[in-house]
Amino acid sequence: MRLDRYLADCKVGTRNECKKLIKAGRVSVMGSFVTDCAYQVKEGDEVAFDGKSITLPGKRYFLFNKPAGVICANEDNVNETIFKYFDDPGGLISVGRLDKDTEGLLIVTDDGDLCHRIISPKKEIQKRYYFEAKGELKDDAAKLVSEGLDIGDEKLTRPGILEISHVNPDSGITKGYLTITEGRFHQVKRMIYALGGEVIYLRRVAIGSIKLDSDLEKGTYRYLSTEEIESFK
Repeated sequence: MRLDRYLADCKVGTRNECKKLIKAGRVSVMGSFVTDCAYQVKEGDEVAFDGKSITLPGKRYFLFNKPAGVICANEDNVNETIFKYFDDPGGLISVGRLDKDTEGLLIVTDDGDLCHRIISPKKEIQKRYYFEAKGELKDDAAKLVSEGLDIGDEKLTRPGILEISHVNPDSGITKGYLTITEGRFHQVKRMIYALGGEVIYLRRVAIGSIKLDSDLEKGTYRYLSTEEIESFK
């Protein structure tokens, strides 16, 4: 881990502030002062700031039930963000994003490495969504999704899984589940639109093997278990 990031993760200051402190010669590693911000701190290294030893705090991992109406940015001058629901949001990031009007499972952590593993398309971690849409989808919708769908991008979507659970012929509302392994801009909504529907409600219900708790109220969170964290490693 870079030395400037190590200090920032230890809550010494922001990344930029930590760079200035390092360049000012106020940080030592294994008893020797280091002024290179990119210096790689190895496991077992003793790092000190102004002569006092500092260590990384334990990482935090939360499963958050996002309500509609808030966004996943850390700061915003117009909209409320998910971090208003956390007592100590310092250093936390959302693992991927959900649209403002989308509800459901969101992993929130201060572990950047875990975040990268989950959102990387190469890992092909499944994200499952429950949707309600206006209109009946194409007869071969499930087949199209399983083969990759044209949603107007340069490439087809990666193969996914579409499950239709209910179609109301009177209201014209289709309900179902869509499982994907990517996170393109408005991807679920665009996929349903390409299949002939218009999403009117969307909730993420699972990421990998982790499912949204049925008794977890919107706007609340719980800690991930060790087993759940390890499932992404």
